Amino acid sequence: QRHYTLNEKERQLALANTRGGTPLLVFAILLKTCQHLGYFPALDEAPEKVVAHLRAQLREQLPDTPSEPLNVSQPTLYSYHRLIRDHLGIQAFSLEVVEPLLRGRLTQAAQTMNWVTDLINVAIEMLIKENYELPAYSTLERLAANVRTTVHNEIFQAIDNRMTDELRSKVRQLLTPARKRGDTEGPQLGP
Repeated sequence: QRHYTLNEKERQLALANTRGGTPLLVFAILLKTCQHLGYFPALDEAPEKVVAHLRAQLREQLPDTPSEPLNVSQPTLYSYHRLIRDHLGIQAFSLEVVEPLLRGRLTQAAQTMNWVTDLINVAIEMLIKENYELPAYSTLERLAANVRTTVHNEIFQAIDNRMTDELRSKVRQLLTPARKRGDTEGPQLGP
């Protein structure tokens, strides 16, 4: 609950930028979830405990109908996003702007990391450090997988370029199932 408790400055920000009621609660939910998670979740995905906690803090400014849907217009929602980003000092994620930075950092990391999840963590760390809002997980997953494939292909190509034809043939034998080779013992690597 401590992550979702409004301080006085946040309460005043919410009151100054809304007309009370549901918009006030929506603003508070967006502020505290973005502050804690690094992105704006859909309002219907906000945990009920968080909504109830924020509703209790703002009870004097809210109607007595807790079942009222958490709806505001799209322009209002985007306006709240902009105000909250300004307040938190974060930038909206834009793949066109951030991709070159992420690609460079992920390319460096993929030299020593094999798992896409590790590369995603590198991307998240970089975005947080650079004060960017976090994008959808799938965006980072696609980018990390693409970078990993590119880096691994470059590594494999560099290894292949250094191999002799004889060694390349032995490696291919290792990768061919024994039944296709016609033997049961497998290839011999040594002399």
